[in-house]
Amino acid sequence: MSFRNLFLVLFAAFLVAGCVPTKHHSRPSAGIRQFEDVPVPRNFRLLDTSYSNEGEGTRTASFKYYGLMHPAGVERFYRQVMPQLGWNLYDAQISGDGWERCLFFRKGRTVCVVSVNGSPKRTYLTIEIR
Repeated sequence: MSFRNLFLVLFAAFLVAGCVPTKHHSRPSAGIRQFEDVPVPRNFRLLDTSYSNEGEGTRTASFKYYGLMHPAGVERFYRQVMPQLGWNLYDAQISGDGWERCLFFRKGRTVCVVSVNGSPKRTYLTIEIR
């Protein structure tokens, strides 16, 4: 299964997951943590399509950013910082050209998927929490 297809399958699975009553968070600005245990590299800007919800014992989010850091640098950032915040890396995938990367973390029953898509001009970062 290709990297892109795997990501789409996982994303679709997250979308059909059960729902609970939630309260909507206003969009925080980029450069600060959206959730205390999910950091964002410096100088990444939050896109308007981002959202987060938190209910009784559950949280969901889709934070989308853009910045100038190379995808390898973003990957290093998350590999170093997430374990310090209690997340366990359980899978990682890198495309053949190195411009696309996907890291899968777990903390208890919560899954965090960090997807990085880069180009010479801009890097897009998506953080999905379920």
